Amino acid sequence: AVNVHDSSIYVGDTWKSEDNFDFALDKDGNKVDFSQLTVDDSKVNTTKAGINEVTYTYDGVTSTAKVTIYSVENNKDSKVDKIPMTKISKSKSELPKTGINDSPILLNIIGGITTIASLALFFRRKI
Repeated sequence: AVNVHDSSIYVGDTWKSEDNFDFALDKDGNKVDFSQLTVDDSKVNTTKAGINEVTYTYDGVTSTAKVTIYSVENNKDSKVDKIPMTKISKSKSELPKTGINDSPILLNIIGGITTIASLALFFRRKI
């Protein structure tokens, strides 16, 4: 078995084929060192945006990982950079509504009082 995973980087980032390698096992289930694999990473070009494939082979078993390379310019157009950060507030009245309110606390208090009262009546009748 040869297990690898896909990854994403930006143009100019450092990348090496070991970055996408998880592990490999021989026929007996023993771990195989990365140095024993044949790796074809000739299609990976970290200077240009695109999707590149890397193949990892050991004892006739081949797995392929994709390395997606994003350009820095495309990142500037992403929606992540357009989230308005001007209305960050710490006051409770301006926090977003979550649907959670204080009624569970009140219900727990009432439930606790009811349980204590029930136990008191139960033990009082036994005596």
